[in-house]
Amino acid sequence: MPDWTSSKVELWMEEARKRQQYIGTMMIDSEYENFLPDEYKHLKLRIAYAMFGGPTKMVENDTEVDMDAYTTDQRNFVNTLFKSLKSNSSVVIKVAFIFIQFIRQTGSNNYEELQVPVIRFVSSKNKPAFLDQFCRVYSSWEDFLKWNELPEALCCYPRNGMYSIDHNNVVHVDFKESPRCFFGEKVIKVADSISIITIFVSLGLLVAGGISTLLFPPAATVLLAASAFTSAAAGAYSVGRNTVKLVDRGAHKQSVNPLKDDQARSCWLVAVGGALGVGTLVTSQHISALASEGEVASEILMATFNTLNVSSITFNGIGIVCQIYDLSQKV
Repeated sequence: MPDWTSSKVELWMEEARKRQQYIGTMMIDSEYENFLPDEYKHLKLRIAYAMFGGPTKMVENDTEVDMDAYTTDQRNFVNTLFKSLKSNSSVVIKVAFIFIQFIRQTGSNNYEELQVPVIRFVSSKNKPAFLDQFCRVYSSWEDFLKWNELPEALCCYPRNGMYSIDHNNVVHVDFKESPRCFFGEKVIKVADSISIITIFVSLGLLVAGGISTLLFPPAATVLLAASAFTSAAAGAYSVGRNTVKLVDRGAHKQSVNPLKDDQARSCWLVAVGGALGVGTLVTSQHISALASEGEVASEILMATFNTLNVSSITFNGIGIVCQIYDLSQKV
């Protein structure tokens, strides 16, 4: 468990209040900024500045900053966020920027301090909504606090997701742990790790079974059956877990199209791999039933079993590698 009682964390909390006070006093004048269609380019610049700060390069002789001053990756990132805003807003896009400071523990007494922007906007349903750097749309501030994908950290943010002040001109802020600090998230994290290990164990058993087929056939049946059982166990979990992930993505306006989104593709790969793993177990049980009756499984049935087993592990393996890479790209 992270230690939020450290003197370093106490100092950070003081500084976080000061930062929020500074930001809040500058943004308290208006609830939203309105952007008409001919002002969308200015909105993109606002998003770029909030996400990346000022550009690292300037075009010579330019009198104002434009998106060309940002890198290609930064422009693509901004365009993705802008498209999400546009598709979930009315023609006049109304936005406000808030900032979350957070601290996470990286060692026994080491901490990392970070800041991320969140865009509050008026949705097409004329209600406040929130968009984060992962392009997730939240229907309310409570929805954001419950379902955001920030790392395990202690967060400082403006109360209710908007900057407000009391009669002494002090900006209201709150502190709260991110969802990944909660017990349920930790259980899921452990279960995910066990599932990954199980898939690799299944791969090892499958390889051993393949080798045994050539060197010691009697052992091959046991090893391949064990591979099927471990693959099915991980598969059943993978189907459920990644179905929940896809539902969550859809609920927060993220793409679930495996052809257009890397993270969605990872979920689909692992889910399909899990389903194949369950199919492998069913086939294995049928082969065992035939053997108990003194019958030998046909070559077609054995080929089906082997194909399902290899396919399950392949899909799962590729999906897991993709998910690990995607996580490495996040904050």
